[in-house]
Amino acid sequence: MKSGLLLSAVAIGISLLCTWRLSALYLSGETSLFADLQPTTWTTWSFLGREINITSVVHIDTWDSFVEAMKRNTLPEYLWWMWGLSLVPIGLKQRWPWIVGASLALLIPMPSALNFGETWIPTTNAFLHWIFPPMERCGFPERLVVTPILLIAVSTALGWATIETYIRKWLPKSWWTISLVVGGYLCFLSVEGIPSKPATSTLKADRDVLMVTEALPGGIIHVPVEEAGNAFIQQMFHQQPILTGPGADTVRPKEHLLYCQNNSLLRALELLAKEQHPLQPVFEENDRQQLLDDGFRWIQVDLRKSASPVSSYTDLLGHQGLHRANRHFLAIPLQATDSDIVQTLH
Repeated sequence: MKSGLLLSAVAIGISLLCTWRLSALYLSGETSLFADLQPTTWTTWSFLGREINITSVVHIDTWDSFVEAMKRNTLPEYLWWMWGLSLVPIGLKQRWPWIVGASLALLIPMPSALNFGETWIPTTNAFLHWIFPPMERCGFPERLVVTPILLIAVSTALGWATIETYIRKWLPKSWWTISLVVGGYLCFLSVEGIPSKPATSTLKADRDVLMVTEALPGGIIHVPVEEAGNAFIQQMFHQQPILTGPGADTVRPKEHLLYCQNNSLLRALELLAKEQHPLQPVFEENDRQQLLDDGFRWIQVDLRKSASPVSSYTDLLGHQGLHRANRHFLAIPLQATDSDIVQTLH
């Protein structure tokens, strides 16, 4: 017991040290990512004097909706059969902690509660949230499948070991054959879960981005800055530097974040992307020059993720750009002296 607790503490400590830059944000909640989250509180759960808000729930009114909720946690179907096998009432004195643990683990990759009309049943996810409140910030509970897979595997293995002792007594000459068949079938199930023909997609160069970078080579400022989109993939084609976030605000490098925060033009562009502001934002010309000195030549706006229209960006920069309405594409030269190039691209 002591060795297990020590091993667990060391494993948790190593995980926190290796991921501290992100883990600190999840533990403290001190980031705009969590401040923007406004989950709906369906009900509260009180347990041993502590209350937590149930913010994710599965509403179940039919058997089909219950089955659908169980399938939503992305656990392989055969894992449920393995769990059922582990419930065989043999050797329960030694196995019951693993059986209880595996049964509770099945409800980890689930929302915080199951709702049956007026009845609310907290899941294991809610219990973990009760123990460790930052658990709620992790999101995507359906991805928390490692624990149930491991516990069910151990519970099933212990159950089969117990069954095997009885088979040895009843069939002393053929027990090993049965064991090989069961082991082979489990290996088959494991291999069967690996797709033989994984889905693939064809990467194609964005012809508009290629066109503008060929006409005026230079770095691209992708707007919204916090959204990567396919900018990193497209870079393999246009071979130009880009300024964009790796997709989530929590994993942006500090240098990248400070660079964007310290430039008034980048702040203005990001404001236009996030909201259609009634007032036109302003910026300092020396910040535009700083971007030019750093090698940037184009502002590329993904209009699908922009709250402001094209006119807001052209008014901000003071000149026109290349607009492809059917492709939600807008590219504006960073400086006015390069705007003549746009006329040759239409």
